[in-house]
Amino acid sequence: MFHFESFHMFGLLFSAIGTAAISLIVIKRLGIKTIAGEDVVVKPKPIQLKANVIGGVVFGLGWSISGACSAPVYILVGLYWKVGLILLLGALLGTYFYGLIESKLPK
Repeated sequence: MFHFESFHMFGLLFSAIGTAAISLIVIKRLGIKTIAGEDVVVKPKPIQLKANVIGGVVFGLGWSISGACSAPVYILVGLYWKVGLILLLGALLGTYFYGLIESKLPK
């Protein structure tokens, strides 16, 4: 993927981003409303450089060390691979830890 030799991962991600961008442009130009009859509004998220960098590093390290994102973890567990159980345990502990500190994080 990172050598851009295969379309599978980066092609899927980039085509999804392109599809979303084109869809939003069409929705805006045609004035399409939501089911509730409201305008479609994409609210910009505030830039939290420190939080984004720390979160990205933690996520990236976990992904690179394990070689798997969240969906394949369940496949690895289903195949009875020990690494799958370790990854699942790490994901559950990480989720629990986030739940403990979430109220202390900036909004």
